[in-house]
Amino acid sequence: MANAPITKSNAPARVGAASAAAFFGICAATYVVNAADRVIFPVLLRPLTAEYGFSLAQGGFLATVYLLGLGVGGIGTGYLLDRWSRKTTMIVGVVVYSLFTILTVAALGFADMAAYRVMTGIGEAMQNVALVIAVGAFYSGSRTFAIGLIQCALGLG
Repeated sequence: MANAPITKSNAPARVGAASAAAFFGICAATYVVNAADRVIFPVLLRPLTAEYGFSLAQGGFLATVYLLGLGVGGIGTGYLLDRWSRKTTMIVGVVVYSLFTILTVAALGFADMAAYRVMTGIGEAMQNVALVIAVGAFYSGSRTFAIGLIQCALGLG
């Protein structure tokens, strides 16, 4: 059926402009929150290092270690998307990065804070990968424009 011609019975469902705009708005909003989540830790880094007594190297490590989670999470998300829906993957990603951002506040020291930062990156990767794939699939007629526009939401955040 992969090469079967598209007929009225097997054509993809069409949605109205309002539904398409609502979907895009929700996706953009989650991406704005994601960006805010990324920015908040470096902004609070100086008070955190003073509070916990971290060295400059430890503070720098904590500010960037989430990128390790982002990279590992991106690879793992490809595997998950073969098994889960894009919607489920996006929602789980948002929950994971939100949960571990909140847990960062409860960290007792360097090791657990570093683990929370890595997990934040994994959650962000899950949401990022699934979001871009979902937007590209939903707006297949203008895929590159839609993906470029959704990336602007990250910048706005």
